[in-house]
Amino acid sequence: MSVRQRRLRTSLTQLIVTATMMVITLTAVMLTVYRLPQLGERADALAADAVRRGAQALDHLLRVREVSLSPLVRLLANGEVEAARQLLTAWPESFAGFHAVYVVDSSGRVRFGIETGGGAARAIAQDWSVDGSRLFRRALNATDSVWEENYPSLVSGWRTPGVGMRAGGYVVIGELATAVLMQQLRALIGHSSHPLLVLDSRGDWVLDNFDGQDLRLRSWAADPVLRAVWRGEALPQSASLQGVAVRPVVASDTHLGWTLIGGAPIGLANPDIRMMIWLLLGAVSLSALSALILGPLWARQLERPLARLMRLSREVASGRQRTPWRAQKILELDELAADLQRTAAIIEARERELRLSEQRLTDTFELSPTVAIQWIDREGRVLRWNRGSEIMYGYSAAEAVGARLDALMFSAEQFREFLDLLGRVEQSRGSEGPFEAVIAHRDGTPRHILYTTYGIPDDYGGLQFVCMDLDITSLRRSQAEEAAREEELQLIFNLSPAPMTVSTPVDGEFRVLAVNEACLQQFGFSRAELIGKTGLQIGLWADVEERERFIARVRAQGQVKDFEAWMRARDDRRMLCTVSGALATIGGRELLILVIVDVTEARRMQDELRALNDELEQRVAARTEALARAHEEVAAALASLRQTQDQLVQSETLAALGRLVAGVAHELNTPIGNALMAVSTLRESSQQFQREIDRGLRKSVLEAFVRDLTTGLEISERNMHKAGELIASFKQVAVDQTSSQRRRFEVQEIVSETLMTLHPTLKRTPYRVQADIEPGLWMDSYPGPLGQVLANLINNAVMHAFDGRDHGTVRITAQAREENGGVRIRVADDGSGIPEEARKRVFEPFYTTRLGRGGTGLGLHIVHANVTRVLGGTVRLVDDATGGAVFELELPQVAP
Repeated sequence: MSVRQRRLRTSLTQLIVTATMMVITLTAVMLTVYRLPQLGERADALAADAVRRGAQALDHLLRVREVSLSPLVRLLANGEVEAARQLLTAWPESFAGFHAVYVVDSSGRVRFGIETGGGAARAIAQDWSVDGSRLFRRALNATDSVWEENYPSLVSGWRTPGVGMRAGGYVVIGELATAVLMQQLRALIGHSSHPLLVLDSRGDWVLDNFDGQDLRLRSWAADPVLRAVWRGEALPQSASLQGVAVRPVVASDTHLGWTLIGGAPIGLANPDIRMMIWLLLGAVSLSALSALILGPLWARQLERPLARLMRLSREVASGRQRTPWRAQKILELDELAADLQRTAAIIEARERELRLSEQRLTDTFELSPTVAIQWIDREGRVLRWNRGSEIMYGYSAAEAVGARLDALMFSAEQFREFLDLLGRVEQSRGSEGPFEAVIAHRDGTPRHILYTTYGIPDDYGGLQFVCMDLDITSLRRSQAEEAAREEELQLIFNLSPAPMTVSTPVDGEFRVLAVNEACLQQFGFSRAELIGKTGLQIGLWADVEERERFIARVRAQGQVKDFEAWMRARDDRRMLCTVSGALATIGGRELLILVIVDVTEARRMQDELRALNDELEQRVAARTEALARAHEEVAAALASLRQTQDQLVQSETLAALGRLVAGVAHELNTPIGNALMAVSTLRESSQQFQREIDRGLRKSVLEAFVRDLTTGLEISERNMHKAGELIASFKQVAVDQTSSQRRRFEVQEIVSETLMTLHPTLKRTPYRVQADIEPGLWMDSYPGPLGQVLANLINNAVMHAFDGRDHGTVRITAQAREENGGVRIRVADDGSGIPEEARKRVFEPFYTTRLGRGGTGLGLHIVHANVTRVLGGTVRLVDDATGGAVFELELPQVAP
């Protein structure tokens, strides 16, 4: 079978024309089939993005409104109501997004507020109430901001969007300036090339970006798209916006419930699709015409040099030495040949650059000592591990490569989070980070690491991940130390007992930046009343000229100490203060540190010292004279007592009184001696004080002298009182025991006085006397005989009960007898007791077991005689389980 042969030019012509038409036609068909869905999806994505950005813009604008109210809410939550009022009235421009802003208490009453619409801000009446408002009730019980689309405005009466935010016991309500919101929202969505419609929760028009159409009066409540949104159903496949068929896209606002509707044009309504179809038709037609005309010409021009050109291309492809190309008549072929040669040169140059770049990358990766770089696959296994990673984590490259990160330095939780991070990088094809984490070194020490992760292509069309780590442990440690130092300095400043302020120059005037608690307590101001103000505005300086002189000296000298000036407290109280100040520059900021100490009281005390000194000298002289007179009186009383003692020793009964006098004299010696010693010490202190006055009196010397004087006078006065009490007791006992006068007395008093008279005798023995007397036990009888009875019973126990013992106790008890209206007194000892043969004779006169050893045998007889004949009672010796002797007296409260 013969093969029909053609000329190369004819074949080339047919080939060029056929190939051109086939390629163009097939390309057009494939492009149409391929690009139509893409253009539709692109249009859908752009429309969805436009609607989403519109919703985000609306959400952003509403959140901006919430943020503008946050400072006001924080002040109210902290109880700084006045500061909140000042913020609201002083900076109304901060609330330009609202038509009105006001603060409502928990009862629904407006405390204060401003109306920002219509020009200058105006205050809102405080007697308005929003108690019935749904927004107020929701905000009062909420922890976050609450929005309401149709809030009845207190200012205009119209329905307007409003926001409420709870602030402690208050609610901050802002009425949204819808005109400003719409203007800002239109500016954000107006440039969108896709139709966008904003509807409120009732389906009424709010905003659109349509050109030439006014849809404000149209209700969209019956629109299929909006109804599907309200019902939670799937959106219809198509809708009409601006007279164009679109595939609808919607988004909703979470604050006000508004709906944003947009869409992508469908089919030929999509301008991109129309443009593509027209371009393809034009390209096919033009290509067909060009192929028919230019095919033969190209074939003829290509016929001769084609072989050489193909040979050159083979040389370029093989990398061999290329044959020089001779210029041809066809410029394109020469250019193609030149392009082939340039391509070969570029390929060679790029191969060299690639090798050099690879070497540089390898050096950078491997030799970086401070930045840890790892290449990691999707499963978290290490592919490459540089020198910085070895230093930072303690694992060598040989140990790390091929191992998973959870086997090296990640915990299980950290490894799961890192795999999630790789998933996000894989989806976004971008980078994630920087993130901070605490990762353990191989030796267990924690390291603060700042890391960033991104993906790079691998050899198989997928991704491998690069993680770059920076160790910021030293930085975090320094920051923590700096924060601790700052907190320590702030604590020292606040706890300093000296009143201090810190000011900074603003517009040439020093304004208070900080103040400690001591300063607030001294002057009575609150912190809010001082911060941001000058001393002149506060009214702290009583004399403005003194303030100017102080500021001038501080500016000139940099430091001033103990500058005296009169200051004024918040309650207009004047106080003399010493002001010390110094200029300092901290963190590039000039600061004036003041220490203001109130010395008013100290100066007043200094002014009174001289007068007090004179007065003290007079008082010392007067007290010394009085003490001398008291001493003479006591000495005279003591002499009288001794004379009385000599007179009373004439009989046995009076001899006891003589012992009493001796005991009282002994007792008086101690307080009188103490008083004399105190007076002598005061005289020496007075002389030393006079010498100090001559040398120059100091406050500490005066305080010490006053303290010594007070102590000496107290000692003298206390001891003289004690002596007087002893003398008075002695007089009463003496009268009672010598005259046997009847009177009303308390039993406790008689027992105490009897024990006092026996104290000088008893203290020389190892025995104790204890008294347990019922309080408030009174008798109308003869205290002298009763005291003598008690004294004889105690002396009898001391003399007879404790023979051969170095210890013993005598107990005296007294209590009322309700059955007969009498008094029972018991005197008991824990001694050896009285033998049975002697118990019947103890009250007989001249009976004693110590005959010849100081016993007279009259002691208990006198007891019996006084009890039965004078006091009208009975006395008996009773048995006691302890073995000692017990004498029981039954006495009437009123003697016969």
